[in-house]
Parts: sequence; structure tokens; C-alpha cells
Amino acid sequence: MKNWKMLWLFFGLVLVLSQCQIFGPDAKIIRKEAQQLSGGSRSIDDARAAAIALAKQGALEEAHSYMERFTSLSILPVAKDLNLAITSGVFKVIVIKKKRFLKGKAVGIRVVAQAKTDLSNLDERMRKLLMQRQHLARLYQAQQRAQELLENLEELRAQNSRLSAAATIAESKALQAAFRVNTNQLTALDWIDKVLARWNGKAYVPLQRAVDDFTQAITLDSTYAFAYIGRGLAYKHLGQVELAIRDYDQAIRLDPDPASAYNDRGASYAEIGQYRRAIEDYDQAIRLDPDLAFFYNNRGAAYAALEQYRRAIEDYNQAIPLNPQNAFVYNNRGVAYYKLEQIEYAIKDYDQAIRLQINSASAYLNRGLAYNSLKQIERAVEDFDHAIRLDPDNATAYFFRGNAYYDLEQFQRAIEDCQRAIRLDPDYAAPYYCRGNAFFRLGEYDRALDDYIQTIMRDPNLAAAYHARGLAYDILGERALAHLDWLKACEMDYEPACERVGPKE
Repeated sequence: MKNWKMLWLFFGLVLVLSQCQIFGPDAKIIRKEAQQLSGGSRSIDDARAAAIALAKQGALEEAHSYMERFTSLSILPVAKDLNLAITSGVFKVIVIKKKRFLKGKAVGIRVVAQAKTDLSNLDERMRKLLMQRQHLARLYQAQQRAQELLENLEELRAQNSRLSAAATIAESKALQAAFRVNTNQLTALDWIDKVLARWNGKAYVPLQRAVDDFTQAITLDSTYAFAYIGRGLAYKHLGQVELAIRDYDQAIRLDPDPASAYNDRGASYAEIGQYRRAIEDYDQAIRLDPDLAFFYNNRGAAYAALEQYRRAIEDYNQAIPLNPQNAFVYNNRGVAYYKLEQIEYAIKDYDQAIRLQINSASAYLNRGLAYNSLKQIERAVEDFDHAIRLDPDNATAYFFRGNAYYDLEQFQRAIEDCQRAIRLDPDYAAPYYCRGNAFFRLGEYDRALDDYIQTIMRDPNLAAAYHARGLAYDILGERALAHLDWLKACEMDYEPACERVGPKE
């Protein structure tokens, strides 16, 4: 836990890095060679895995030393493996050569690893990595694992050197088995490194390959909880949520301490609408590590999904001091305030979300809704305009702007926006209803009727659509059909329809 506390303390120093100046050449190729001999209880496969790990670690260490000359990283009081985790997230290390050689009667393996230390835009790349807290935590855990396995390797090499020719068969076999376990674990870590290098800030790319690589790692080392956590995350992004939960279950059985396993399993439960189980997992994640903002944010989102908005706000209030630069949390809290009809508070949170992330389409969209509810329709349209510029394929944004144009009695513009929404999402009921209302106001009752029919086909529980269709039928002379629609809407407790058919019996 102490190392994790140091890790999160480090995030507070992101701004130090973002202000650093870079001098010197933009790029340098670093190559590190490692040689390992087989012999005794050590196979050539053991030697190969060890040489690869040592060469890659050596290249990473030199890359870090090179990088810290051009940044303020060296002044930060953090552990060596955290420095290496940061370096591994910025520079890729690859094996470029593997070759056997003979030394006396022993067969050895020579490996060369290469790191390209491109310093262009280094401060920006590091800042992005540091903001990806979960991914940096994964890199850090992998570096810790690498350090442990290399230390264990040294102990095994010393045991192999001490093992005399007179060693018993049982002693030799025990050491061979220990080498094999360490070799498999190093090779498993190599597969995981390949996956971690393909993180794009949102997910592993490509996802199916990530699943395959994690599966390779699990086959080699079925005791490594992190491999199950990583594969679970890839499964979740593939939409295979049940498989993700199964992997998180196994990770927790192997190691009940990683808070991220509970958080990720909670996110998977939330994905399938099991919000109470999600909250239980977020509770445990917070107990294990109470200083991570996104745990509180995720639990707040689960409470919001259960319409417990006050509890959601409590969690967002916990998250914001832990990471005051996270626009997403302000946006979420704004939504909760909006649902509680505390519109001014909601707008303040959306303002802050936009200040922190000027390209947040959802924050503009939500603020537009808030202005719309205050009848500040022109300001709402401005925000919907922003949202559409940032996300031109968002059907909801076009619908909201179309609805705002309807309120401004700009019916033709409302129709155009609703048509765009329908083209983007033909199964979205609301734009048909909005367009139908605009056609109705323009006196195009046949077209309005068609849209109300389309609305009800997609959302048969929308009482207002039955009432509106009844009005269209009535104007078109279909009194009986109109009465049936108003009865239906009245049964759904839509008061304007009840006024037309009389009180319920």
C-alpha cells in the first residue's frame, strides 16, 4: 500500500513535468546486450527468457537515465520501478536480435534489446500518461513483477552454480522446476508487456489480440492475478461482460488486495445493469484504496443510475478534491444536480467541466439542456451548436437542438435537425415525435400523423405521442381513432388526454 500511496502522490506533481524544458537531440537509439548460459539445471529456454528480460530491462534503465537529463523527473522522490514504469509508457523497448553461441561446452544465448528515445513532445506525452492513472498503475505493477522475477533469477543462478555434480536427482529436478516456473513467469510478463504497449488511452488495440496475448500469459503463469484483470478489461471493452466478470473473480481469488480488480468488476456489473452489485465492489475498492478519485466517481455513477442522486453527489464531492482536474466528475455531478432540479448548481459544474476540457461535447450538451430548462433557449442552442461541432454524429445533440428550435417556433429548422437525428439513428423515437409536432404546427397533419405512428412503433410507452396522434386523427376526421388514442393516453395518466375523454370511471 505504501508504494501505491507514493504512486498517487506522484500524480500531484504532473504540473512540474508539464513545465519542463527539453534540450538536446530529439532521438537516440539505445541498444543493450545480455548474455546468459545454459548448463546444470538450467535449460537453453531458461537462458533465453532471462537474457530477453535482462536486455529489455537494461535498455529501459538507460532510456530512463537519458530521459531524466531532459526532464525534472529525477527530482521526484519515487521508487525505481515507478520511474521505469513511466519510461516504459513513453518509450517502447523491443528485442532486435537473438543468437546462440558456444562457450566451452556450454550453450549460451545473446540478446540485443533496443529503445528509441524520441524526446519530441516528451512533456506532453508524459503528461498524458500521468493522467491515465489506471494504465500507469498497470505499468508500475508489471515493473514490480519484473524486478521480483529478476531478483529471483539471481538467486536461482547462484543455486545452480553451487549445485555440485554430486547433487541428488531430486535436488536437480527441484532446481529445474524452479527455473521453469521463473522462466514461464518472465515469458508471461513479456506477453503482458506487448499488450501494455498497445494501450491507446481508452482500450487495448486491437482488443481481440489483447485477449489472446493475456491468454498466452495466463497459460504460462496461471497464478498472476494481473493477467486476469487485464484480460477482463479487454473482454469488457469487447462487450463480453460475463467473461470479464469471470476473470475478475479469478483475479480476486488469487489476490484479494488489488483495488482495481474490484473497481473493474464493479464497472462490469454496472455495464449489465447490476448497480447494487457494482456498488458493493466499489465499496471494497474504496476500502482498499480510499485515495483514488475514479472509484468514487464510478460509485457515484452507479447511485445515479439507481436515481439516488444525493448519494451520487456525495461521492462526486469525495472525488473532486482527490483529482480536481477531472472534467468528467464535474460533468457527472452536474447531471445529478440537474436531476434534482438544482439547475444553477448543474450549470456551474458544466462550466467547470468545459473549462477543464474545452472539447467535451457531453458537457456542452448537458449545459444546453440546463439552459433549456431555464427557458434560456438561445443559450441552449449555442451549446447544442458546440456539441454538434465536436461530435457531428451525435443524434441526441441534433434532437435537442431541433427541440429547442421548436420552442423558438423555428419549425423548419426543427424539422431539419430532427431529420438529421433520424438519419443517424433511425430507431430513436424522440426525433420522430419532435418532427411530428413541427409538422403539426405547420399544418401538415398527414406528415405529423406519420411521425406519431413512427414514434409509437419505437416507444409504445410515450403517452404524449398517443395524445398527439389523437389530435392529428381528430383534425383529419378520424374521430373514433382519435378517441381510442386519447383513452390510451389517459390510461397512462396523461392529463391532457383525460380532459378530452372525461374522468376515468
